[in-house]
Amino acid sequence: MARTQHGTYAGYQKHIEVGTRPCRRCAAAQAAYYAEWLARGGEAQDRRKAYKAASHRAKTELARRHPGEYYQLLDVELTRDREQVAS
Repeated sequence: MARTQHGTYAGYQKHIEVGTRPCRRCAAAQAAYYAEWLARGGEAQDRRKAYKAASHRAKTELARRHPGEYYQLLDVELTRDREQVAS
């Protein structure tokens, strides 16, 4: 088994892997890594939000142009969801 590199994110992961409580140095390294990860995620989150908004607008426009087909598809999906919940 590899030695734990205390004070690193890898060290934190090793603690978790072997089922031990992370030491303070490893917990601090994980917290720093997570904070940096969140900071980098800002741009990705903005892209996801923009995609979600554009997707919603496109679906709304498709529903407006083809209401019969839209509501038929919606009914199929809702039925599928209800069947999954029931099983």
